[in-house]
Order: sequence, then structure tokens, then C-alpha cells
Amino acid sequence: MKKIKNIFYAILPTLIILLFIEFSARIYYCSKNNEWLYILYGLNLTSLEGTVNTRVLKLEESRKNNIYYKDYIEHKSDTSYEHIFCLGASTTVGNDIDNNYPRYLNRKLKKKFGKNILVHIVGKGHINSNHFLKMLNEEMKNSHPRLIILYCGYNDFFNNTITVSKSKSKLLKLIIGIEEFSLFTKIAKEKIYVLQKHMEAAKEKKSIHDYSLENFEKNIQKLSDYSVSSGIKLILIPDVLDARKFNGITKTFDDFNKKNNDIIKTLKNISEKNKNVFFLDLYHLFDFKNLENNVHVDVAHLTNDGYNILSEGIFNFIIEKNLLQDF
Repeated sequence: MKKIKNIFYAILPTLIILLFIEFSARIYYCSKNNEWLYILYGLNLTSLEGTVNTRVLKLEESRKNNIYYKDYIEHKSDTSYEHIFCLGASTTVGNDIDNNYPRYLNRKLKKKFGKNILVHIVGKGHINSNHFLKMLNEEMKNSHPRLIILYCGYNDFFNNTITVSKSKSKLLKLIIGIEEFSLFTKIAKEKIYVLQKHMEAAKEKKSIHDYSLENFEKNIQKLSDYSVSSGIKLILIPDVLDARKFNGITKTFDDFNKKNNDIIKTLKNISEKNKNVFFLDLYHLFDFKNLENNVHVDVAHLTNDGYNILSEGIFNFIIEKNLLQDF
């Protein structure tokens, strides 16, 4: 007993220092993002209605490749249903299980056609184009969609803290495990990923932007080729970003117009290569010159009203282009 007590007193100063560092990191992020929920980082609050923030709280849904809601669980493999996949990152996952553009779109389509139709939310927070094809392949084990809607771009060009490199480092694996509960560890890991991306770009003698652009174009082209070869129509939509909302969540502040235009240009160019791949720019639905327009939570993520606007634009495009013909 005395030995255990001596060990405890020996490590107590270290524990106090670590707790101080962790608490300081939380205070720092709270003030930087003007979001005091960071104090609760690491808690799983999926059961609390309306307390959903995928960038702050660790949601059970955000760790999956899709969101499991009742209609999805019951009909994800139902051949009597027509299936549509909404593919993307946290801007596709939305604010909670019921408030995201895919769910809103599903309601509008069912009201229009009055038939069995299921929109799959194939999304996950903190991913980019490196993950899309794998996620699509996984979801296609459930059903074959008539249409795929891809809403993307922000994480590839403005967030350098995402990687798909499978490190063999036991230390990095330990860090990834601890970050579920430690915001300081998450910050440290992201700094490592940023450095890693800089090194990869330097190795190929490219700027970070050119490296990201080349990778994004390659990934989206692969996805396009796959959907076309599978007989599936594809809509490519750039993330609608509100430059007025740049803050702590945005990891890269420079050259907004160039990066944003490259997202739009890349998706548009890929769509022009095949008649079954469509490009949809929804920026015209968002009046950023109007100071009262406040449907963005931050530079990329929308409010419930914003996701409804998004779903309305996609719905109208589907009807206009007759993408669900013979349905």
C-alpha cells in the first residue's frame, strides 16, 4: 500500500502539469473559436437533442461512414426502393440526424414522387477526397444507387490536418487513441499532419496548394470514372463557403479566392468529360452581400436553414435535369 502511495505522489506533479496543459488547450480553443462547448471536448452527447456539434463533441454518428437513422436501417438494402447516395464530409453529415441536406432532400423527393425513395448519408466528419471512393464502395454493399451527390472541397484545400497515411509509428497510434478525450493531443496530432503534408509536397517540389489540387483532381476523377462505369449518375457540388466566417476552425487563411475557384473549376472540368456527370454550383442561392444572411455556422458548415436552402437547390436541379427519369 505504501509503495502504491509513493508511486502516486511521484507521478502527481506530472498529472497536474498534464491537466493544466489540457485545460489551457480547451480555454484557448474556446476563445479562438468563440465556442465554449470545447470545454466538454471528448464527451459523447449523442443523446442530447440539439447539442450536436461535430467539430466540438465526439458524436457516435460522426465516427461512422454513414448516419444510422430509422428509415436507413429498415430500407438500406430494400430493392423496392430507389436509392440515392449523398457523399461527403461533415458538411454532408450536417447538424444532427434529422437536420442535414440529405434528409431534407429525401423529404422533398418523397413528396414529389410519392414513392419509395431513400437518401443515404454517406458522410463522416474530418475526411477529404482521399476517403470518398472507399466509403462509396462500402455503402454499395447495401444497395446500388441511381444517383450519387458529392458535396465537397473545403477539407481538401483549407484543412491540412487530415491525412490518410497509415503510420507504423506506435507513438502516433497512441496519440490518435488519446485524442478521443484530449483536445491538446488532438492539436498536437494535427500539427504533425500539417508538417507531414508540407514534407510530402516539398518532396515532390510542389506548393501545398498545387499538391492539394493535383490530389483532389485525381481522387474526384477516380470517383467519376467509377460511377460512370457502374451506370450511376453523379452530381458534383462544391462546398458553399462563407469567406466572412473565417475563424479558428479554418486552418488555412491565405488565397481564399484562388483555392475556392480551383475547387469549382476542377469539379466543373471533370463533369464536362461525361454526359452522366453533372456540375452544380449553388453559390447563387446564398446572398453573402446581405449582412442579414447568416445561414453559415462558420466558413463551411451551415445552419438548419442553410441546409434546407442547399437541399432545395439540389432538388430543383434533379427535377430540371430529369435525373430520376422513369422513376
